[in-house]
Amino acid sequence: MQQSQQTADGHTPRYFHGIDVNDPRQNPLYGHWDAYAIIALVCALFFPVPVLPAVMGAISMWRTRMLNMKGFWLAFAAVFINVFFTIMSVWLMFNGMSVLDYYQEMLNMLEGGSAGTGGTDGPISA
Repeated sequence: MQQSQQTADGHTPRYFHGIDVNDPRQNPLYGHWDAYAIIALVCALFFPVPVLPAVMGAISMWRTRMLNMKGFWLAFAAVFINVFFTIMSVWLMFNGMSVLDYYQEMLNMLEGGSAGTGGTDGPISA
């Protein structure tokens, strides 16, 4: 059984394709933000395409853990948001609505309903 040996500067080496990823001198990505995590979160928030941000976020989660990069929780948030969006889209589809129909219903609720049912012209009446 091989014991983990520490180097002179006090870190335990972990090699990936011949590079010690725990050594900032050998790993050029050590401590840097992962671009995949940022792109996945932006896509999950502003371009809600099912599955794509979740896959990018999952890849980013692996990269951040493997290469000692920042952005793991950004990638996790992208995966969570995208999975929730995908589940909601499938649920709406089974109930005969699109995401845009649901969005319009939510806007109508914020405005106090449609003009035909409420009888008022303003969004809120006292």
